[in-house]
Amino acid sequence: MFLFSLGFYLSFGATFGILLLYQPISNMLFVGEGLRFDWIIQASILTFSALLFTLPIQLACIGTTSVLGPLYNLFVPLFVGVMMFTYLISLLLPHSLALFFAYGTEKMTWGLLSLFDHAYKVPYGLYSFSLSPCTAMVLFYSLFQLAIFFW
Repeated sequence: MFLFSLGFYLSFGATFGILLLYQPISNMLFVGEGLRFDWIIQASILTFSALLFTLPIQLACIGTTSVLGPLYNLFVPLFVGVMMFTYLISLLLPHSLALFFAYGTEKMTWGLLSLFDHAYKVPYGLYSFSLSPCTAMVLFYSLFQLAIFFW
């Protein structure tokens, strides 16, 4: 039954893109140790690799895509990681300190949700596009051939 699920297709496409494209693009850009903002470059390559293989599926099945989505994928995991860490610390602390950490994390969560709410209202934030399933498959296959070529 999962073979007919859009979530399965998107997860498979993202994983497939990361496995096929992350290392070749990283090697092409000479991403290595010692760079000051190496994590931003690596996160950008990871986002781009996943996006290349999920975009045709998303456009064929949903018909819209978020222009700001790749930007979200750079910074939202960082915030979520910090929030999870502070919640974990609040579980290990006494009650009064735990409330302090939980309050701060709750404010970060509401701030992040508010950012999403404002970004949704950005003009041209969503891009509508109609793509036939056949065209999406041709695009997906072309991206696969391109990935094999660079591998």
